Amino acid sequence: MYVRYPTHSRVHIHEDRVRVDANTAGDGSLYLHGYGNKVTVSGSRLHVDGETGHTEVPLDRLGRIFLFGQSSVTSPAFDALLARRVDVHHLTVGGRLKGVTTAPDPVRPLLRREQYRRFDDRDWSLDLARGVVSAKITNQRALLLRYRRRGFLPWVTAELGAMRVVRRQVPNANDLDQLMGFEGAAARSYWRAFAGLVDPLWNFGGRHRQPPPDPVNSLLSFAYSLMSAEVETAVRATGLDVGYGFLHAPQDGRPSLALDLMEEFRPVVGDAVALTCVNTGRLQPGHFLFSDTGGHTSVHLTAEGRRRFFTEYERRMTTEFRHRASGRVVTYREALFLQAAHLARVVVGDFPRYEPVTWS
Repeated sequence: MYVRYPTHSRVHIHEDRVRVDANTAGDGSLYLHGYGNKVTVSGSRLHVDGETGHTEVPLDRLGRIFLFGQSSVTSPAFDALLARRVDVHHLTVGGRLKGVTTAPDPVRPLLRREQYRRFDDRDWSLDLARGVVSAKITNQRALLLRYRRRGFLPWVTAELGAMRVVRRQVPNANDLDQLMGFEGAAARSYWRAFAGLVDPLWNFGGRHRQPPPDPVNSLLSFAYSLMSAEVETAVRATGLDVGYGFLHAPQDGRPSLALDLMEEFRPVVGDAVALTCVNTGRLQPGHFLFSDTGGHTSVHLTAEGRRRFFTEYERRMTTEFRHRASGRVVTYREALFLQAAHLARVVVGDFPRYEPVTWS
């Protein structure tokens, strides 16, 4: 089945695979979910074989692959993907990122030296972190405002006011601890309002993680995992050290800088996708599986649920908007790379400060 979107992308859904072929070369996404898929290459085409049949994808249309669970990719296929800089994101069935197979990061020692110097400059790094938190709150408020315009929602109005007060305090944060306190206060208001936007059918009571205990939390975590993988790729493409963040402290095994850049996109991509899925009927309770893991309830999408979710996620990532800093009309996916490149130029002094993407 093919569906055409306003962005002129094509979405091809076939069993446990979703392929999005954009009209722009190298902009397509291939999702492989489940076990037993084998990926090979022949000439200029990628071949995927599994229990559900055979699929072929032109290599020059691919920009990224998401592998969930266990799939085998032959060495020639990896060679072809690396040669075309097609990133392969390896995730668990539940969506946790395990790693990324990609071409080597650009070797930019001078950029990284500046990045570490900036990190050690308390005032500089705190100023950047303030901007990121302020943008996140701005975008959270923008999402709530869009829903409030559709009807009188008094509880949303109250939380919007509280968030506005907190956002005004952000520039006065004296250190990261105080800044994170402001971020947490805004988040509490945001999730209370967000819960009121979700169809009561889903019994969503607020944001909870590790593991997500209900379908809406599961969707949010799933969306954030996909976003994290893509933002990490964007950061690595600049040559910046993905582990050295300014808001999220460096920690072994954590892509802190990618998490920094993702903050401004969480409301406009991940949260928006989750709301669309549950409020439009795109996903139903029957699209989720519940299991008990160590005394905790974990929730996962069914194969059909995953297909529907991937389609909505791609719809959002390929939605166009005007990127104020560049003046260009770009997709949210392109904006990830623009923001990473912008940050690299800020680090070396080409721009005086980092300008996040804000939604209005």
